Amino acid sequence: MDLSSYKKPKRKSIQHSDPGKILDLIMSLTDETCNEIQIKINTYLEEECDADLVVPVIVHRERKEAYIEVVGTTALPRERKIHLTQKLTDALKSKTEQTDLLTNFGEDFQSIVSPHLPKDSTKKRLVLFSVTDCPFSVIFCVVSPKAEESSVPITIYECGVYVWPTLKKAIALEYEKALKIKCQQLLRVAKRLFAQVASLETLMQIAMDQAKQLTKAEHCTVMLIDIDNMELYESCSTCKDSRGRRCPLGMGIAGEVIKTGLLINSRVPKENPAYNPAIDGLPNKECSMDEEMVLAFSIYCGVCIMHSVVYQKIEEAHIRNALANELVMYHMKVTDAEVSRMMTCNGFHQHPHISNLHFNPRALPLRELPCYAVKMFTDLGLHVSDLQALMYMIAAFVHDIDHRGTTNSFQIHGETTLAALYSSEGSVMERHHLAQAMCILNTEGCDILAALPRRDYDRAIMMLRDNILATDLANYFKNYDDYRVVSMDYQKPNRLHCSALQCLLMNAADLSDQLKDWGCVKKTAVPLTAGLSVLLSPELDTLIDLNLKEAAKPELAEGENNAQDPNTKTT
Repeated sequence: MDLSSYKKPKRKSIQHSDPGKILDLIMSLTDETCNEIQIKINTYLEEECDADLVVPVIVHRERKEAYIEVVGTTALPRERKIHLTQKLTDALKSKTEQTDLLTNFGEDFQSIVSPHLPKDSTKKRLVLFSVTDCPFSVIFCVVSPKAEESSVPITIYECGVYVWPTLKKAIALEYEKALKIKCQQLLRVAKRLFAQVASLETLMQIAMDQAKQLTKAEHCTVMLIDIDNMELYESCSTCKDSRGRRCPLGMGIAGEVIKTGLLINSRVPKENPAYNPAIDGLPNKECSMDEEMVLAFSIYCGVCIMHSVVYQKIEEAHIRNALANELVMYHMKVTDAEVSRMMTCNGFHQHPHISNLHFNPRALPLRELPCYAVKMFTDLGLHVSDLQALMYMIAAFVHDIDHRGTTNSFQIHGETTLAALYSSEGSVMERHHLAQAMCILNTEGCDILAALPRRDYDRAIMMLRDNILATDLANYFKNYDDYRVVSMDYQKPNRLHCSALQCLLMNAADLSDQLKDWGCVKKTAVPLTAGLSVLLSPELDTLIDLNLKEAAKPELAEGENNAQDPNTKTT
């Protein structure tokens, strides 16, 4: 029946159905689940149309998906997806009812409806009438209605006009609930995945189990790419017999996914041109929501796998670094016996000229030097704390560690590795000394600051940094005016003043050898020059090349100017 001939009133009114029954139906739609509402609507339509069965097909028009939750008065155990065939699409677009035999519908639709009909009723007639909306619509499929043919679509229409708002809200509510549950599952999965990056094998097993739960699949397989052999191999699988299988990289639907980088959701895998039974299984038909979940899940898995691989590489590098440090530190560590001998030193410790500006500290016996250092800090007790004294001593030991015998300018102009690391921060060599010092302090057995409280540890590291960077004279001249202001009114409680004092002490100690008389300076310079001569040979070659290039620039420029001037005579 063409509903265009059915006069639609301006207001909602009932011209064919019983208003009392419609009102009772609407008042009874107070259930919390969509299934119960559909069952009551199906019962009403079965009675009014005198039909064998009513099957509502819910359609998500934006996602182009169709599914069935209820058949007659029976709620299905779970939502059953069906293919949105051309017949169902035509029913959505048409304003009139569509009539056809059950055998002409898709196999998935028949497999859902047939078990609820007698065995000899394969040629049952179906009347389809849709109630369209956005994003959800419903197609009422009435099986074998015995009522007057022209009254069936009117009955469905009048019922749909009044019950659809309630049914639509119930459908939308359950859809949002399902979406919320999926998102919560995905968050829980992501949390579990990121907590297991330490073990790649455990991560793969968790990824497979979680993917199976997310999609409610029977089997799941995690496949990785072997770059060396250009093969695809199964890392984990719920099917133990297939675990470890290998196949060429471009084989099957999985190979097509690798080539295109796109998700493939095949309703009938065997009909896919890329299907290969040697590798492809029979995946379930999933909805668009499941596709989005799987896509997001695969991204999380990829990120976690990369984190796991990087974590393992970092762990291996840490072990190699520890072994290398152990080898180096073996020749640098001081034994407990040597420490005991130093602590029980019975030297004189009362040199009469130690406070003299021209006194050479290198003339003191090496065994007594630590004792004089401790005595010096005891005398400075009114100006520096124990922690400041300790960090000053450590900074003095390490402020030139691994020195390359070159200046910061040479490192920058020579574009060395150290310049690439530290040139953006300034003080290239000093920052390298600081990095080497931190490496030693973080080495097991040399971590003498580990016992400090967190607050004192942070202060100690900051003092170590400031003391080592203070040995760069560029920083001294930059802060020279500030130092003069501090010297005029030194305030011990002021941290900036204390820091300035420590920096000046570092400068004084660093330059003390150069301020002695010639005999002291020569005694210090001779062994230093001999030690650096071998170390500096490649750096000196580079420096000579740089100087030659710099010197050649003005000569080249002058030659070019002479070549342009025809009156210039060549000498």
